[in-house]
Amino acid sequence: MKRLMAIVLILVMALTVLTGCGSGSGNASPQESDPGASDKPKEAKDTIVFTQGADVTSLDPHIGKQLRAFTVTSNMFDQLVKVDENMNIAPSLAESWERISESAVKFKLREDVKFHNGDPLTSADVKFSFDRMMASSIVANNVSFLESVEIVDDYSVILNTKGPYAPLLAALTTPPCAIVPKKVVEADEKGFALNPIGTGPYKFVEWKQGEYCKLEAFDGYYGEKAKTKYVVMKVVPENTQRTIMLETGEADVAYEVLPNDVAKIESNDKLQLLKGSSLKSVDFGFNTKSKGPVSNKLVRQAIESAIDKKGIVEGVLYGIGQPGSLSIAPASFGYSDKFAADKYNVEKAKSLLAEAGYKDGFEISIWTDTDQAHVEVCQVVQNQLAEVGIKANIEVLEYGTMLNKLYDGEDYDMNLAFFNNIVGDADYALYSVFHPASKSNHSRYENQEVADLIIKSRSEVDDAKRKEAFEKIYEIINEDTPQFSIYYEEMCVAISKNVEGFKLSKIGAHRYQDVVVYK
Repeated sequence: MKRLMAIVLILVMALTVLTGCGSGSGNASPQESDPGASDKPKEAKDTIVFTQGADVTSLDPHIGKQLRAFTVTSNMFDQLVKVDENMNIAPSLAESWERISESAVKFKLREDVKFHNGDPLTSADVKFSFDRMMASSIVANNVSFLESVEIVDDYSVILNTKGPYAPLLAALTTPPCAIVPKKVVEADEKGFALNPIGTGPYKFVEWKQGEYCKLEAFDGYYGEKAKTKYVVMKVVPENTQRTIMLETGEADVAYEVLPNDVAKIESNDKLQLLKGSSLKSVDFGFNTKSKGPVSNKLVRQAIESAIDKKGIVEGVLYGIGQPGSLSIAPASFGYSDKFAADKYNVEKAKSLLAEAGYKDGFEISIWTDTDQAHVEVCQVVQNQLAEVGIKANIEVLEYGTMLNKLYDGEDYDMNLAFFNNIVGDADYALYSVFHPASKSNHSRYENQEVADLIIKSRSEVDDAKRKEAFEKIYEIINEDTPQFSIYYEEMCVAISKNVEGFKLSKIGAHRYQDVVVYK
């Protein structure tokens, strides 16, 4: 039966009566009062513990650009500007800014900012940080719009862009655009990665790789001081174990909530489920430079046609999320709903394979990380591809290991991973994923027309015209299929009801500055 696997999963879903991500808001509500409780003040804990599925890849913000890295580093480092929980731009290290030409913006720095070692922040640190980003093979794509940085005086800098760039301020808020101390990094770059020094509300204490990372409130922080002394991130790969730790009080916050744990959390009166729109798309990418079948776009189209995305969302994710098309989540500026998400058509898939010369199918491998949902998606896809004659072998890799293999250009066929559009603008995703100069172009996709359109769209400041340019790019990518989205993720974070002040970040860079946990 064509939708056999999806139907089986849906039946399991029905039996367990799991129906969604709940009614929790994006912010933690104040603790409800107990009529029988005493009037004595609530006692706060001195440590917040949060759990996530994998360790940070690096504590150097110009290397650790992945979601599970900046859940930690976003609490230690600041950028020139920041966004609030509604993605509005606000001052941070820069107290003000002004556009002095169509391709230059002048930033006035605060004069009361200190790094965690007591050194003052100056324009030299800002220039050094951006020069370092531009020279990096890892995060250069995050600042690919920059031409140069000029120092005006000790507390003023000018950022020059390669022509007009509409989403400049949004791009500068991202975790990889963190400002680092010039003197410290130049003295010992490797040492800095192990003992990072930033300007954020928390400073580094200890990192035991594979287990935990501990931060302490920074008393010299220029803004409102952190309300809780310590923050500890614990690495808990097993999704269900993260929920159990929340239930037992071993953890206060749990990221990456598994869909089949949602009902358990919602039914526990000591816990709360927070949900919000995400900028993450979970995608299948192809090695377009492969010597095997996936180098043929007809094969890539066939594979997408063979996958029942709707059945996966309903069965594996219990309806939490929505089928995807391109790697641009709906919450991003420039998203388009003109391209079909669910292209499931087994007969079309077989026809495309025959046209490509693979009527009898072939064998391929699929890389994915240890995330349980990702593994289950691959297992469903494995069965669906078998229906069209493709034997898919799943290789589960530790998250950082898989990324390193992709960055290093190792040979592969397909991989399943997520892309988090941390800028919230389609430009960032398009450049990062599809421009040949980007280190994050893991599909090794090269299309000169697409590359030219991406760069050309950057010089357009009119939103309507930018969207028109994006549409042209989407049309080509939709045809070439170097990568496609399986689903757009809905953000779900579980917290104890003793937690107050926690706010969801659309990009997952949750900050703990205002968070308190009561005993």
